[in-house]
Amino acid sequence: MFLAICTPSDPGAEFILTDNSYGIFEGPNTFCQNKETGKVEESGWTSFHEFAPLSPKLMIILRSFLLPNPEEDGSQRIREVRESWRKMAVDDFYMAEQKSMLADLPITKPRNSYSQVVNGRVQLLPGEDGKPRKTDKFCFRFFPVSTEHVNKINLFLFDNAQRCNNIVFGTEDAFKRTLEWYMTTPVTYGKVVTADAPELKRKHLEKLAALMKALGSTKQPVWTEVPLQRMPWFGRIHRLMKDSMRMFPDVVGTSNKETPSTTDGLMRSYRCLGGSKETIVKDLEQAQRMLTLRIKIDVWSKGIPEYIRAQAREWLIKSYLEGCPPRRVLHYLKRVRLMVLYHDKEGHLSKATEVDHWKIEGAEDVVAEAAHSLTTRTGLNWLMYRTFTNDIEKVKNPDFDPWAKVPRGMEEAMHLGMAGKFVLDVPGKLKKCGIAEIEELARTQEQIILDQGLYRRKEFDNDFFEDDEKIEVLTRVMVRPQCQKALRGRMEDGLMGKFEKVMFEVTYPTPPIRPGI
Repeated sequence: MFLAICTPSDPGAEFILTDNSYGIFEGPNTFCQNKETGKVEESGWTSFHEFAPLSPKLMIILRSFLLPNPEEDGSQRIREVRESWRKMAVDDFYMAEQKSMLADLPITKPRNSYSQVVNGRVQLLPGEDGKPRKTDKFCFRFFPVSTEHVNKINLFLFDNAQRCNNIVFGTEDAFKRTLEWYMTTPVTYGKVVTADAPELKRKHLEKLAALMKALGSTKQPVWTEVPLQRMPWFGRIHRLMKDSMRMFPDVVGTSNKETPSTTDGLMRSYRCLGGSKETIVKDLEQAQRMLTLRIKIDVWSKGIPEYIRAQAREWLIKSYLEGCPPRRVLHYLKRVRLMVLYHDKEGHLSKATEVDHWKIEGAEDVVAEAAHSLTTRTGLNWLMYRTFTNDIEKVKNPDFDPWAKVPRGMEEAMHLGMAGKFVLDVPGKLKKCGIAEIEELARTQEQIILDQGLYRRKEFDNDFFEDDEKIEVLTRVMVRPQCQKALRGRMEDGLMGKFEKVMFEVTYPTPPIRPGI
């Protein structure tokens, strides 16, 4: 978020002040009823703007970076990353596009002493490197905003004042006009009485209507009452999962037929996982059912709060990885790869289910061939899945380099956010990769890094990464040169180099530097 200061352009317009003004935000939120307790609970929210009144003529506003910013969106990369983050954080969460009532608020980031605006885009001044310094200065403008914007901002304060004892204003005439606008204007946001404290909200609106009338208004107030659709989310999701698994009883399980096969070519990784001519028909069928079930979970759970849907997805994937044989998981990952990377707008589901997925190879195939004898069945499944997840991101964003240096500011923040997910969130820690030899190396090198305080060196100074994250990345740097020696004799020599490359460039991304000790 960035901070801006607003003032009404119309001398007759004013902001109001409520008891809880400094905790109010503008943005979508959702509620659901907990069947176990009967309570209506907030299940998700997103803050587009936050407010802090200073006086009837001054309002501090914090604006989310998810909203458009003309000075930054001139950069195609920044615009695309912003749109991607917004889709994931907002539109996908609420299952529909969410618009801000204040999207057109005429504010920008404060100016500073190290940059300038050239042709509508922010650029560093000559000689500046973007590093923050004590001598940096910032200039906060007073942005004039229209009466409509003033009324919309007051709307959010009015709408959340049901538990307040006081509403403070500057002049009675200005207060009457903005209250009348709030109470009589049909809007898509606000003035909605729902199951979240319905009597309190209704009484609040009735009091404001009486106050408006007492101030001399003859207009009729309007608001909306929406009864809660009693959806027992917490019970429904469990029934959904049980019904799903009942429909596809053979998805989680294994076949006793593990006869080795002499098939060559594209089925090499499948054969390495114990697949054969006797098992392939069953595995293909079950992989298709796994994909169908994954799709149906999304379809059947529509209307359930997104955080519960996400838990359902995680539960399903966990059950696959911990209950299915690796050769079946490999089939499933290939079908998902097709669905994600090779779909079209009209028939992507038919493509994902009908195209011969053996024609699409990925980094998970290298892991399957190289690591099938190095870890447990579950460990191999998780390793293939993490490799697959990061490999998909590399294919979707071929120009993305997590170790690239980018200019400070919004572009750097977005770059580091993507890098953090790719490098740290998806793979986790190397010492828990599931391969005993690598885990032992990682534990040893991590202790050396801790004992010598290597992560505190100046070259690793980065406020974005916590100390444990720096230690993890350094551990990978230290382990990679020793990987092949530790695994010598455990796989074919020709496969060793490929596995190291996938392991430390895809699964556990490692910066391209050599350890200095």
